[in-house]
Amino acid sequence: YTLYTSRTELYKTLPPHMHDRLNITGDILRGIEGLQTITTDDRGYRVTRTIDYNDDTPYRIFAIGASTTEQIYLDDHATWTHLLQEGLGDDTEVINTGLSGLRAEHHLATLQHILPDHPDMVLFLIGVNDWNKHIREHFGSRHYQTNKFRYSLSVVAIRDAIARLRQSAKNAVTPPVKQGSIREENGDYYVEKMGSLDRDRVESWTPAQVDDRYSALLDKIAKTCRKEALVCVFISQPHGYAPGMTDDYKAHFWMTPPGEKFTLDLPSLTRIASLYNDQLRQFSCVNGFHFIDLAAQIPPGFDSFYDDVHFNTGGARSVATALTPVLNKIRQGVTPTACE
Repeated sequence: YTLYTSRTELYKTLPPHMHDRLNITGDILRGIEGLQTITTDDRGYRVTRTIDYNDDTPYRIFAIGASTTEQIYLDDHATWTHLLQEGLGDDTEVINTGLSGLRAEHHLATLQHILPDHPDMVLFLIGVNDWNKHIREHFGSRHYQTNKFRYSLSVVAIRDAIARLRQSAKNAVTPPVKQGSIREENGDYYVEKMGSLDRDRVESWTPAQVDDRYSALLDKIAKTCRKEALVCVFISQPHGYAPGMTDDYKAHFWMTPPGEKFTLDLPSLTRIASLYNDQLRQFSCVNGFHFIDLAAQIPPGFDSFYDDVHFNTGGARSVATALTPVLNKIRQGVTPTACE
């Protein structure tokens, strides 16, 4: 399922006017429980304030990323983007454009799309889907050929999105969706995917450098940031790939990589995640951008994650706590760049 409103095929969002209410139960989505309300505005963005995109008065921050920005199982007011907005003050709007499955080419398209909407700062929490693409292509996976226009989107979005996309085909504008009933969610989507480290085929691989196309796309993002005089902040991707993790926690992994019959071993996953995070640091340094090493500040385990990389309620709080003081300093012009 491809869920987007688009000027180009690469610009993708959650469905506009999404309104889902779910009750999280069980221990699959560890660290998330109870009623969660997930909504989007008329552009498919997760926001907790009414945004006048034509108004350039507020200090406007766009968060660009994939599922770890989207946070599809977390209540609107529990996401790190909302908590960040609260920490930065009443004059700040934080707009969450995240969508599961996206990679650098989509992040560039999103950046280009939001330029008319008066961004002051843009946050990029990126990398995990790009390193998984790199892994898959190294081992000859046909995933990105056979699923060119499909992405591993959360079941939270799929049910309502299909109906809304069909409706939007009949109407020029997607109408607002009325609040529905509460749906029980126990994480069944992940049950057959979990335990990916135990797949029969286990591979070891550490590339010497990130994928060349990823680097080229980062350069295009940098060019856009400079041309538009944007404050662009790049954030490393926290993950659970570390030695000493409990068997219970590792049993919740499924992105090693996702959807394949093979897995990388844990040391290889640790090294490739570090490779991509280190590349983001170096890229930020060379281009004079701010870099926040979030991966070094969010320890692996159920306190922060319900699987390999996705934040639970505690993880979202920790992300906001780590980002808020640094972004406040960046706004004041006193935070060093990644090189310093």
